[in-house]
Amino acid sequence: MKVYWDACAWIGLINEEPDKVRGLEYYYTKAKSDEAEIWTSLLNYVEIFKYRNEDANPKPWSVENTQKIRDIMEQPFVVRLNVDFNVVIRARELLRTVPELKRPNDAIHLASALLFDVEEMHTYDRPHLLALNSKVARADGSFLKICVPAVPGNAPLLDGGVT
Repeated sequence: MKVYWDACAWIGLINEEPDKVRGLEYYYTKAKSDEAEIWTSLLNYVEIFKYRNEDANPKPWSVENTQKIRDIMEQPFVVRLNVDFNVVIRARELLRTVPELKRPNDAIHLASALLFDVEEMHTYDRPHLLALNSKVARADGSFLKICVPAVPGNAPLLDGGVT
């Protein structure tokens, strides 16, 4: 199974956000055991640079956390995609033709998922990306499932961590 993660998925995993971490750890663990691949854009290396503290003020990641991000993302089961000419041309076309799509970074993530025929795009971006579930066609012509990563009802609880 090929799934695509945008920045908010990675941030949810790294921050161990209670409403996100179980689904993300489920897929990360599946990928770790060769039952899935996580596809993502190298754009995430730029997007994941700040976190919100208790006061909801964005703060830059520490050097240690920046290394943790790299360690989590630079695994053999994570396919890192370049933002190449084909991706930016498709992203620009999506921005022009899909009214719900407002942000260039979201367009790059969506274009990457579409061009590489991933089965699901995992995100928590409700106003922009989740609204496009089953509305945009992949390169193979089928429609992309855009969703919050769900854990099957009979899935075991995880061992608590991605490292």
